[in-house]
Amino acid sequence: MKNSIIAAVVATCALTAGTIGAAGPAVAARDGKIHTTGSDDMTWVMPDVDGMVLKHAIITVSDVTAPVALNIGTVAKGDQPVINQEDWVVCGQSPKEGAKISQETLKVVLAVQRPHDSSCA
Repeated sequence: MKNSIIAAVVATCALTAGTIGAAGPAVAARDGKIHTTGSDDMTWVMPDVDGMVLKHAIITVSDVTAPVALNIGTVAKGDQPVINQEDWVVCGQSPKEGAKISQETLKVVLAVQRPHDSSCA
């Protein structure tokens, strides 16, 4: 009786460990983070922020790379200063959607325009 209880506990633990181990890669992919097996290189997939209000675009990109801080720059038409992030809409991005941001680069550039403008910077 004692041996069958121990065997049941061991089987349950093994099954649970296998389930948790299989769920790990799915969680990593959902977060946008990619870790190359056998490497110390951590990269992130750039989300699509085109058409977003600048403030929300910055939050979206920062959430993908958290806790690592990025250098997020903006380019506005006519070199206008970007003071209030809620007054600008993203009309272009580098890197493009789906491209990787490496820890070496840590740089994202967002082209922005006023909501009523028809042309991008």
